[in-house]
Amino acid sequence: MAEEDDLEPGPKRKLNLVMLGAIGGGALILGIVLGVVVGGFVLPPLLAPGPPPPPEMVTVQEDLETLTVNLRGGDGLQVMTIRVVAELETEFPKQVSIWRPAFRDSVVMLGSDFTADEMQAMSTQNRFKRELRHRFNLSISNAEVTSIYFAEMIIR
Repeated sequence: MAEEDDLEPGPKRKLNLVMLGAIGGGALILGIVLGVVVGGFVLPPLLAPGPPPPPEMVTVQEDLETLTVNLRGGDGLQVMTIRVVAELETEFPKQVSIWRPAFRDSVVMLGSDFTADEMQAMSTQNRFKRELRHRFNLSISNAEVTSIYFAEMIIR
């Protein structure tokens, strides 16, 4: 009969149920709070996508079109007609045409430092390409000129 008394509802039994409910409710609230804290501070760094991938570089060829350059000496009678194509690595290919005026100016300014005899030598032409590439790279950002091509060069 002692066992039957434990099962009967009474003030002691109600107190136990209330305490059990309070403990269970407190544990539930604690679990929710911990879940929010852990979910808010621990999981986002674990689920973060990481740093964005680097931008994709694209190779672009920019034709500077034909230019006429007065060569040094010859009283303006010696000219070079030249068409330069610059090859660039860039992440913004549509931006390349913005640099065309600066590139064309570099061709005219550097070309006028040479005489007709100097420009006919292959070593001078190679030095001219290297110097153009260097000057082009100084005038741009987010890109690199990798090659210079002479599509046309006539010295008269």
